[in-house]
Amino acid sequence: MDKKMSGISKPDTDIPKLSGESKHTEALAIAPETVQLVWNYSKMSVTEIPDHWMDVSPVYKKMKARMLKGEKLLELGCGFGQNMRKLCVKGVAAEDLFGFYTDRILIEAGYDLFVDRSTQMTFFTGDIVAGTFEFERFHDKFNIVFASMFFHLFDWTEQVAIAKQVVNFLRKQPGSMIFGQQIGHIKPGLYQVGRESAGYAHNTATLQQMWDFVGSETKSTWHVQGIMEVNENIAALTQDDNTRCLRFWIRRLWK
Repeated sequence: MDKKMSGISKPDTDIPKLSGESKHTEALAIAPETVQLVWNYSKMSVTEIPDHWMDVSPVYKKMKARMLKGEKLLELGCGFGQNMRKLCVKGVAAEDLFGFYTDRILIEAGYDLFVDRSTQMTFFTGDIVAGTFEFERFHDKFNIVFASMFFHLFDWTEQVAIAKQVVNFLRKQPGSMIFGQQIGHIKPGLYQVGRESAGYAHNTATLQQMWDFVGSETKSTWHVQGIMEVNENIAALTQDDNTRCLRFWIRRLWK
């Protein structure tokens, strides 16, 4: 693997631990559920780090093949950027990979963790619900959006607003795709998971309903496919046996 292409500035075997207790404290304040990953990752090479949900998607191989041909990916809720860096190792060009997170602390921690501040990957932040003018430079830029364990943190209205941002980010052509997973529920509704306010947990039917509405608002058409899987980790997190892992892939049908 060409290190320049991968965006990784040092050999995989020479990735150090994150420096300083401050990084642990700052990351804990923003995303306590990810702090343990810092210490786990600091003991691994890039090739050993798990993809965390991306590679288990039913459409992952097709999406990776598209990226290897030069299509651009945006990851919503990218955290440390570990998924993007794994894609680099697998041959995807760094300049085709973009990551969004709500705060820069985990992004900065990712640079320290992977020792690659010179990477050609692009990271950005902002208010994904309200939108910011800075987002305009990313409109109509991406072929694929990946969102893992992200949408369920928001209620229905907020998810609609985020989905509209996604429509803006994706290219206005058939085949533009968003895929990922989120906490689902056999009885869709508001549930308190992962933050102070409740988020909306979908099944595949309500997810299609939401994207039908988004399509009507953005003059676009979207086809939702998905599967609801029993997942021990999600059940443990939610303490609710009716929760599921909702793996979804949503394709734009026409302009």
